[in-house]
Amino acid sequence: LGFNYREGIVLHDLRFTDGDAMRPVLQRLSLVEMAVPYADGNPPYTRKCAFDVGDYGLGYCTTSLSLGCDCLGHIRYFDALFSNAAGEPVSVPKAVCMHE
Repeated sequence: LGFNYREGIVLHDLRFTDGDAMRPVLQRLSLVEMAVPYADGNPPYTRKCAFDVGDYGLGYCTTSLSLGCDCLGHIRYFDALFSNAAGEPVSVPKAVCMHE
């Protein structure tokens, strides 16, 4: 499990157990960059795109989750740590929850 300011949550080396074998599902999973311009080259429309994760940083939109509201059942929380524009560490407690 990884986390960064641009993509938010990143999953690495996902597998599942199939009998005695561990079967790979994926090596790395994250939200990728995809820009869909709205067909007008005049300001301010040049900055308006769908799926503009790389432009603004999806991780910067992260807030702390709360039990019973965002996460239900038997869960485990993970904190996120990344740097701000000044290079200082920013911690977001309970940024990700994993359900059973």
